[in-house]
Amino acid sequence: MRWIRSILKFATFFALLISGNISHPSVLLANSELRKADHAFNEGRLREAFSLYSTLRNEAIKSKDRQFAAEMLNNLAAVNLLKGDLKGHRELTYRSHREKWRNSSLVRSFNDERSKENLIVNGSFEQGLTPPWGGGQYESGLDSSRQKRGIWWNSGGAKAYMKIDTAERADGERSLRIRNLSAHASHVFTTTSQRIDRLKANDIYRISFSYKAENFEKGAASIAIDAGWNRRINIPRGDTNGWKRISKTINIGQNTYIDFRIILETPSSLWIDDIKVEHVPMAAAQPIQQAEALFDQGQWKKAAAFSQSLIENPKQSRETHWIAKSILARIGREHGDFDTAQAMLEELANDGYRLADVELGKLNAEIGDLQQAIAFYKKALKHFKGDQATIGRIHGQLGQVYLRQAQSYKSGAARIAYLRAAQRSLDYFLRIMKNIGDRYEVIKVRRGIATAHLVAGKLDDAMKQLRSALQEIAPFKDPNLESDIQLLMAEVLLVKGNHKTALRRLNASVVTKRRLGDQLGLTKAYELIARATLKSGDLSAAHEAYNKAASILESGVGNLTQLPTEQLKQFVDQFDRVYRGFVSTAFAKSKSGGRQKTLSNQSFARAQWALLTSAELALLQMSARFATQDPTLRRLIRHRQELMARQASAKRALVMAKAAPKERNTVFNFELSQKSVSELNVAVKNVNEKLFKKFPSYASLGIPRPLSTDSTQKLLADDEALILFLVDKEHTYVWLVTKNDVNWFRANIGEETLSRDVQALRCGLDASNWTDPSKWPEDTQNAKRQKREQNARRKACKSLLGVSDFDKINLPFDADRAFKLYKKLLGPVAHLLQKKQLLIVPSGALTQLPFQVLLTEKIKSSKRIVAADQLARANWLIRKFAITTLPSVSSLGALRGNQPAKDSKQQKQFLGIGNPLLIGYPADADKAKKAREIRGCAEAKSLTTASLRNVRRSVDWGSTKGQRADIRKLREQPPLPETAHELCEVARDIPTSEKDIILGEKATETTLKQLSAQGKLDNYKIVHFATHGVLAGQIKGTFEPGLILTPPENQNSLKYDDGYLSASEISNLRLNAEWVVLSACNTAGGGAKDNEALSGLARAFFFAGAQTLLVSHWSVESSAAVELVTSIFKANKTMGRAKALRIAMLAVMNRGAKRKAHPAYWAPFVIVGEGSAIK
Repeated sequence: MRWIRSILKFATFFALLISGNISHPSVLLANSELRKADHAFNEGRLREAFSLYSTLRNEAIKSKDRQFAAEMLNNLAAVNLLKGDLKGHRELTYRSHREKWRNSSLVRSFNDERSKENLIVNGSFEQGLTPPWGGGQYESGLDSSRQKRGIWWNSGGAKAYMKIDTAERADGERSLRIRNLSAHASHVFTTTSQRIDRLKANDIYRISFSYKAENFEKGAASIAIDAGWNRRINIPRGDTNGWKRISKTINIGQNTYIDFRIILETPSSLWIDDIKVEHVPMAAAQPIQQAEALFDQGQWKKAAAFSQSLIENPKQSRETHWIAKSILARIGREHGDFDTAQAMLEELANDGYRLADVELGKLNAEIGDLQQAIAFYKKALKHFKGDQATIGRIHGQLGQVYLRQAQSYKSGAARIAYLRAAQRSLDYFLRIMKNIGDRYEVIKVRRGIATAHLVAGKLDDAMKQLRSALQEIAPFKDPNLESDIQLLMAEVLLVKGNHKTALRRLNASVVTKRRLGDQLGLTKAYELIARATLKSGDLSAAHEAYNKAASILESGVGNLTQLPTEQLKQFVDQFDRVYRGFVSTAFAKSKSGGRQKTLSNQSFARAQWALLTSAELALLQMSARFATQDPTLRRLIRHRQELMARQASAKRALVMAKAAPKERNTVFNFELSQKSVSELNVAVKNVNEKLFKKFPSYASLGIPRPLSTDSTQKLLADDEALILFLVDKEHTYVWLVTKNDVNWFRANIGEETLSRDVQALRCGLDASNWTDPSKWPEDTQNAKRQKREQNARRKACKSLLGVSDFDKINLPFDADRAFKLYKKLLGPVAHLLQKKQLLIVPSGALTQLPFQVLLTEKIKSSKRIVAADQLARANWLIRKFAITTLPSVSSLGALRGNQPAKDSKQQKQFLGIGNPLLIGYPADADKAKKAREIRGCAEAKSLTTASLRNVRRSVDWGSTKGQRADIRKLREQPPLPETAHELCEVARDIPTSEKDIILGEKATETTLKQLSAQGKLDNYKIVHFATHGVLAGQIKGTFEPGLILTPPENQNSLKYDDGYLSASEISNLRLNAEWVVLSACNTAGGGAKDNEALSGLARAFFFAGAQTLLVSHWSVESSAAVELVTSIFKANKTMGRAKALRIAMLAVMNRGAKRKAHPAYWAPFVIVGEGSAIK
């Protein structure tokens, strides 16, 4: 084979000679002299080599062989380097590169010289070290940039050279010699590259080359094949003692190019020859590359099977096992199974896989645990010391997480600290990308830094970064990224008040985004146009722009659940801004003579999109886990997920195809991408229709769709009124929908004032706000933080209510504020509510307030905080109306729509689960002991009424991470022995058997799941959980709400039972309950953000089969829970559920005791879900 390659190389050389690419016939004679010069150079006879190279250059100039003359100049530069003449080396190198570019045809497309057999042009260096070498991602700039960067170049002041060597080669006449004299250090290397365009994403290519090495250390040299240097072929360490050949297959991933780059980083010598890059069929790829390609193509089922087979094959390398497991972790993440993904990645990290911590950082950033993400990224930085490219990218990701953390604070020291941290990380990333010459990444980093400046209000600094980015992007001809930068620049101009200039940029961006098919970018452009035109006073133009943006978002809503959580958050943020803007401008238009009814109806539907939260959508991402009971549904959902992954991949390819310059694209690639997108759009549409037809229960809860006013009216009874609230910055929009009418108005109370009013009212309802934490432990940072936050809550309540001390039995309730809030929120439609049951869909701070505590009439008192006897006679909203809370308007459709009827096989009245075995703080030791001693209702009776008062049921932060609970933290939650008494008392009043009360060591996930699997759980009409409730976002690191049960002793059972019954696990239970009672702390929303409070638990229980939830807004005194719950169930035998709650509350408050007349006692519970009578 060697002699065949030699003949081919000589034939190539002779053909070049004839064609004129080697321009002078004397070059054959010169080649003999050149070999002498190269021998002298290689043997260290530098004076002789310099003389021979100079002579050859002069001869080439005389014969007008400029390319050969430039090559000799490069050789002379190498001699200068070895002689220590660094100035001479730099000058001659620069002149050589300039002459080579001048002599090359800069307009010729090297793609035309590529062949199917070898995509690399001049891979044997028979034409010298000339273009297209030096035409890679970071060298292919404008002429001046090329001259500055060169055909090859040194980073970080590296003392290195590259030259053609005719004395040492594998075959033919020439090879490439590279030598680095610099000590190994960060950012110090020498490199050259060649870009190969017009390739197909997720395809397999074989790269082969011959090499010879001297003084070669591990990691000295590598071949990178992508612009980010993420995919590399490492050249083995050690001297070769002759030529060796490497052949590797690679998967190019989402790229449509190969940026073939040779990199030498440590002091050594390397010769490269006979480089070949060829496309190969999938079957020729290494097994692990096949698995990666299948994953990138969205064929997750095949990728999982392939990866699992590699893991089970003991002949595969350790690195292959690592990558295969990481693919399975990524598949788990895409399916929403973050639990599995986290466990696999942690196992890989413990096994020594360095990239696992980077992946764990990404995973935790996606699920919203930003602190944990930061910790993993910091840990990863320690693994990659000296690897500047990887360290830079970790800092880039870390900077984005810091920026997200900063944006979660409206103001204050924490916001400033996180912004500074983001700036430091992004600046560091920028510095590294500059040093390694990654000019494309530099542009993207500048965009990130500009975003950080915009958030910090440093508008001039943001503009400076964006102007630099626009200048630097011109050579790359990437209209998608360029238009993204233009959009961000327009936003900065808009904030600065330069509306006209911003509009010009935005209108240009609309044209580009529409041409590229970038729907999210187009949405952003229209949203900014709306803001700009509104600032300019053009209400109609602003409304039309918001309408266009909303229409684009609605067209892509079917793919929402496929987005990673970080993108999901950005998408939902756009939803929020766009839809709130639409509602605001629609209301303004309706008041200025617009089509009021049409605008009201449109706004009602779009307000529902505005209330869609990232936590709610994160739950939808776990839809495959919601359906494990039905294998047919599970397969259909998995199929939908894979289709949407392939659809997303195809859309990215289409955008790239449209964005690529003509010389870097083909009609074939564009048409193929367009055809693929069209076919996948149809496939996703078909599977969605099948889901809605065959599985309406899943579709109504698992795929977000708003209800129109007409659809809502059809679901309402004559005596019902649905009230939807949309809380905005300056106002609150209210829709009142009855069977025959729709009304809407705008209350003059914005989110800040409303939040303050609700917080003040809760200070008079939730005793935990007043708890003195002075004796709380401070042994950990977490404990110190809890103490600080509790002190802040007490201080805030004292300030809001203007009190420093109060009656310890009755909390200071601000009755005046409760009346004023009613007047603003319901007063304008009070005359339309007569004899109606209220179905309330709250938003913002209103999700933290039970509406029954609002006052319909002002209490006559000179004091804002009124006496207990006056509260007993007060006109509470609950005196007039039965009230039901809905987590969303669409949930009404899910509960009352055309759902398949369930078998009515309920045989048992009541199932109670409570008294989980927890340890709590050291001060909780007695309660923990009591909890362990309670085996049944007999022991529970020993608890005195006094012991049931002021029980701490607040959950400490930091208990769960993702879906799997931290067992140690769960056990540290406050024990709840009084819940045993609560359940026993409720059961005695119903009545039911003590066997149906599950307490202590039996109150586990395992017990519940076994009851469900055995078909026994759906026998119960009432399922009552008396335990701690955890809300979405209440605990840092949680994206799933849930309930705390007894943690397991056996750590091996964690996957099945970790003591935390999460929303996805609840959804997999088989319920047929008329009631699910959650008499735990805060299960209705105290302290939670927006309507995330109810969305998770409610959706999960509805999906599992529950019809109605009875949930608490604050820590419920056990005696109150017993009295209210038993009263509700007694009343429920003769009337609807919301009416039963109303009757129970009135009965409790009218029993005479001052303590029971206070809303803190009678008002904690709300009905969530179906509040009407059981049919």
